[in-house]
Amino acid sequence: MASGRAPGSLMRAVRVTEFGGPSVLQLCADVPIPKPADNQVLIRVHACGVNPVETYMRSGTYARKPNLPWTPGNDVAGVIEQVGQHVTAFKVAPRIYRDTVQNQPLRPIDSVPTSDHHTLALSC
Repeated sequence: MASGRAPGSLMRAVRVTEFGGPSVLQLCADVPIPKPADNQVLIRVHACGVNPVETYMRSGTYARKPNLPWTPGNDVAGVIEQVGQHVTAFKVAPRIYRDTVQNQPLRPIDSVPTSDHHTLALSC
């Protein structure tokens, strides 16, 4: 399904390219919008939070270090823009909330590909 944005569109994302304090967070405006896999949904993120584990990951002190570049912000609320071919629980447009920590190479703040079983529908 189309996302409402032109193919090859770019998005903003806070990226970590080296481990360290808050100063290593960089706002990038040239991150390609990811395409969801068959079992994923693509979320246009309206609100995002960084949890304490992600601050430890950013500093490099957590047992599991993400691949760099990495984008923190796994707790998100937004709307589904695309659904993968095998996703049956969700359709395009419902508002959702997602909270989980996954080791994915790209965690954008504007759009997030995520497994459909980690996504909850918002009824409000």
